[in-house]
Amino acid sequence: MTRSPKAAFVVALLIAMAGCGSSPTADDESPESPKPAGLPEGSIVLKTDKGSTVKFDQFEVTCPDNSEDQWGQEARVVQAVAGAYGTDDHKRKDGIVLTAVDGLQGQYSLPHEETWGEYDTFVTVFGSRAAETRELSAATEGASGTIEIITASCAPTPSLELMIDGELVSETGVGTATVKGHIKLE
Repeated sequence: MTRSPKAAFVVALLIAMAGCGSSPTADDESPESPKPAGLPEGSIVLKTDKGSTVKFDQFEVTCPDNSEDQWGQEARVVQAVAGAYGTDDHKRKDGIVLTAVDGLQGQYSLPHEETWGEYDTFVTVFGSRAAETRELSAATEGASGTIEIITASCAPTPSLELMIDGELVSETGVGTATVKGHIKLE
């Protein structure tokens, strides 16, 4: 017995449709909200205006004992560092740091610069280097897009979850990079 191509198509379509929809999780909780399309999960990707792409997917998340905001005020922050940022190699190798104040949640438009004395505005994205482009910042004039802090916590252990979709601008005035990603670090 041979099947017509139309019958095979209908069978394939019904099988594909059977897998559509949502199902409860193991704990009967609602499934997680979908991630925005086009954002890499578990990584931050920078694409420079010169055509280079740098992917950061290995982060160390900490809550430094001694940290200050850019105004010199004591701040309890969560910091995610990837690449060579913070090492002597930061001038030769790619690196990025993402920082948010402990307990912060919210969405921020870029450019974003903290306001002196307003603890809940402390959010930074800074790429020490992405290929040939250096000093990329979410606070520099011309930066655009959004960063959403989903969770930022120091207790019981450091954790940070954020999504970013935008453009960073070099503080030296030479270069830009699109930035996209979603990370959940614990």
